[in-house]
Amino acid sequence: MASSLKLDKSQVNFKIKFGADNVKQHKTIGRWPTGNQYSSVEMPGSELRLSYAKDVLSGTIIAKEEIFLREIQISIKIKSRKGIPLYACGTYAGSPGLTISDQREIIRLKRNKVMKQFITFEYNPSRRILNINWQFNCFMPNGKELVFDPILIAENETALQPSLGKTEPKLVPRTSWIAESPLNQPLRINYIEENLNWMEKERFFFDMIQLNGLHNTIGDWENLPPEFRGKIGFINRRIEHNGMIPAIAFAPFHAEAGSELVRLHPDWLVGELKGDTPLLNQQNHKKMYILDFTQISVREYIKSTLDLFYRQWGFKAFHLQGLSALLLPCRRSDNEKESGEILHEALLFFREILGAKTFISAENIPLITQENVLSMISMDSSISSKRKSKKEIPEAIYRVLNQTFTSQYPWLFNSGNYPLPEEKELIHPQAAESLRQMMLISGGSLSIKNNLNKMSQNQVNELKKLIPSFKRFAGGSLHLINSPDKKTPSVLFNSRGYLGVFNLSGKKKQTSLNMESMRLRFYNKKSGTQIKEGRTGMKTGELELILPPYGSRIFKF
Repeated sequence: MASSLKLDKSQVNFKIKFGADNVKQHKTIGRWPTGNQYSSVEMPGSELRLSYAKDVLSGTIIAKEEIFLREIQISIKIKSRKGIPLYACGTYAGSPGLTISDQREIIRLKRNKVMKQFITFEYNPSRRILNINWQFNCFMPNGKELVFDPILIAENETALQPSLGKTEPKLVPRTSWIAESPLNQPLRINYIEENLNWMEKERFFFDMIQLNGLHNTIGDWENLPPEFRGKIGFINRRIEHNGMIPAIAFAPFHAEAGSELVRLHPDWLVGELKGDTPLLNQQNHKKMYILDFTQISVREYIKSTLDLFYRQWGFKAFHLQGLSALLLPCRRSDNEKESGEILHEALLFFREILGAKTFISAENIPLITQENVLSMISMDSSISSKRKSKKEIPEAIYRVLNQTFTSQYPWLFNSGNYPLPEEKELIHPQAAESLRQMMLISGGSLSIKNNLNKMSQNQVNELKKLIPSFKRFAGGSLHLINSPDKKTPSVLFNSRGYLGVFNLSGKKKQTSLNMESMRLRFYNKKSGTQIKEGRTGMKTGELELILPPYGSRIFKF
């Protein structure tokens, strides 16, 4: 039977963005490469050559004059059965892949092998168009050839859903308490000590304690606030004495506009393509410059900062913020390096300095690295507990599912800041239960930002129930059974024995499962026994099926 879900290769649209001072773009139509023949596309100041063999798309762009190359986009339509909805997973920025499914067949895209370029995948559901974007942001002199990172594009005619999942890495702290300063206010030492006192009194500890906002001025990393001077090492030793990892969050490539670093070393900063040094406006209204990582002096400064944090102050884990600034189009000392290559080199730089066993995480960056370079990439999904909205939580669930099951790389996790509501009426009961189950089934690293010393007894009880459950179910391999949709529930299975069913529709009053589709995932190959309450045909164990807010049922097998 012919495939009903495939790429329409009869016509391919190409778009290039270029120009140093003014952004220009050019659109054209070309053909999909076939067999051993590459397709050639003429673009302003350059030529694009594409080849496609054994499900791998690769390409080369050749500069015919000096050009500042920003981005190249390839757009192709999806052919499918009429009236059948398509589900796209992996559409968030920096995803390692994209899966499009009609629940019978799938099209799967994935970056191939080691990733050094900034590649994004987009899917337009209304027009059913797939976009693949390569973002370069570099100068190309006349005659230079730039090779694309290859992409795997597989069109499958089998499988109900892709068997995508993530495996549990080693030495990753599963739970953490984040000591964070209030907006526009410094972190106080009393706040940390009060919460440490609470942990010691309750004998309740996390895997890691992370200090956010320790410095008053970003970039002047040697200058601690007066109350922390001479005490930060003692605090970190106390954290380690209680079996936790002391961590620090900082933005290594940011420098605040009024910092000593900017005053003394203005030549360390990247410049805008029009000649001005770019400023970033942060959420706390502080203006930031960006350091030029291609300069040796900048690398030496960051290395000395890491030595200070690690060897003198005693931090054993590092959360890197603001790394996406390295991807911005700007002028650097080495203008021919792609922005993705710069980020890739920066990640290798941190791992080489800090060693193989140090926990290193980063937030909201594309996956430009290989395994074991980063311990975790954090995709933040914090939810406000002060809203009763039935829309906010389902959207959050969809986002987390989208992020979680699209990658098989063990270093991709979702980090959630779980809200512990002060009063039950502050969050809708169904939303609260759905969020709790979402955090358990999606895995990753669970972070808590509450002031532990001021929690109510109900919050304490919920926290003490949540953490052990999270550690039990969060690891292992995560599999998708049904695609998330606003009209039907999504089903996820965790190999540690946890089955989550998430209703993404606020109007639906009941949750039903397609037991036949579940049988395709869990069955006895000899007898083909269908899943029933009490029997699954699997080896001895149990699955806990969660139907928020209707309670749970246990499937024993």
